[in-house]
Amino acid sequence: ILDQDGELIIGVANMALYDEVTPAAIIPLLPEHPQAVMVDANFPQETLVAIAGRLSNDCCLYATGTSTQKVHRLALLMNRLDALVLNRAEACELTGKMGTVDELAIILSASLRAHAPVLVSDGAGVAALAAGGKVISSPPPEITLANANGAGDVMAAAFFSLCLDRALGPPNIAVMPKEILDDMLADALVAGANFAAGNAV
Repeated sequence: ILDQDGELIIGVANMALYDEVTPAAIIPLLPEHPQAVMVDANFPQETLVAIAGRLSNDCCLYATGTSTQKVHRLALLMNRLDALVLNRAEACELTGKMGTVDELAIILSASLRAHAPVLVSDGAGVAALAAGGKVISSPPPEITLANANGAGDVMAAAFFSLCLDRALGPPNIAVMPKEILDDMLADALVAGANFAAGNAV
């Protein structure tokens, strides 16, 4: 149920279904040689660890946080991740620190494989992207909000797609021009904003 401004009043979902996704249930379903796998912290930690362990070294593993209560489930995956998208509250929870989006993105990127990219958003506030020791930040476009629910997922999906398109992984991260990171952050924020404004994605 949404209010007149598109804000969520109440929603119902059986999130306990994720707990049924055990390693034994999901590992046989993985493709033999995937190019990329995207997970979120709704899955049990043992399942996330099993998925990561099943992937070849050249397969990209991307993750999103989903909530402050569950984001800690990603802790054991950090040195295997090739990209991570979190909101500021999730980033604070995962790092155990309070900080700006820039500071949090830098800390988290340093703990990922080869200083992989981390995008930390903050609703309508400034978002930051850190990768390869660099960090850039930008506010999302100003919009008339239609429905914010799902905008973060769209932003993350757009960002992961951009990472794949740019082959943003070792050893390319260290030499990635700052201008490309600027473009990637802008494009991801536009995708999320368009969705929140009710525009087609």
